[in-house]
Amino acid sequence: MKKLVIANIGTSEQGKSSSVKEVLNYLCAHGAIPVQETQEGSSENGYDIRIIVTYKEIRIGVESQGDPNSRILDSLPYFVKGKCDIIVCACRTNGATYDTVTNLKKDGYDVLWFSNPRFEQNDQQLFDEVNADYGEMVVSLIDKRINNG
Repeated sequence: MKKLVIANIGTSEQGKSSSVKEVLNYLCAHGAIPVQETQEGSSENGYDIRIIVTYKEIRIGVESQGDPNSRILDSLPYFVKGKCDIIVCACRTNGATYDTVTNLKKDGYDVLWFSNPRFEQNDQQLFDEVNADYGEMVVSLIDKRINNG
């Protein structure tokens, strides 16, 4: 199977981390097993996660920190070293985080850029539904990648 990075790209305060966390929630609800303990870090929105899981016999690294000078700069090489077939992460639109994701092409990864839907209302229920839908969509893409090799 060709390796893949799925990066949720956007500016600050757009819900990237929340969407990435929903990908992990959806993976775990459908049988993903942690390979290493979750590393949590504080953020404005509560917590961020870095974890490697096994899902349908492949390794997936998930990092929700995508801000400049954040853990993502260490997590992506960690996932490569950990032989992750797929990496799911949050990422800014330019700068070090963007460059670090783009450089994974050198390690044989395809890079797929996504941006979760944005809306201007302050509606927590809608925000949660959009993030859950994003998680389901990304896991559907992962399933297709697994099934098609």
